Amino acid sequence: MDESKDNIKKTINEARREISRYTDVISDYQENTIQAIREVADAFIESEKDIIVNSFQLWSRWMISPRLANNTKSANLQTLNTSVQTAKKVLRNCRKWAEIP
Repeated sequence: MDESKDNIKKTINEARREISRYTDVISDYQENTIQAIREVADAFIESEKDIIVNSFQLWSRWMISPRLANNTKSANLQTLNTSVQTAKKVLRNCRKWAEIP
């Protein structure tokens, strides 16, 4: 009986040590997860800040240089017009090909 009692005490003590070790592992995992979340959040906020700053700088340049903005609009409109004309030509050619017996 005494031997059984001793074995039970040893088993309980080993279980307590394992629980402590398991708790430490879980705690480390949680700490690493929290640290990773913080780093990701910081990186996200920094990238958002960079996007806002860059957008504002670009917008400021356009406001400072209306000529640049007008030139860009004009170039975009010319490109759009060229695209429309090309699409019309392609459509005409498709119709011609469709009429060929």
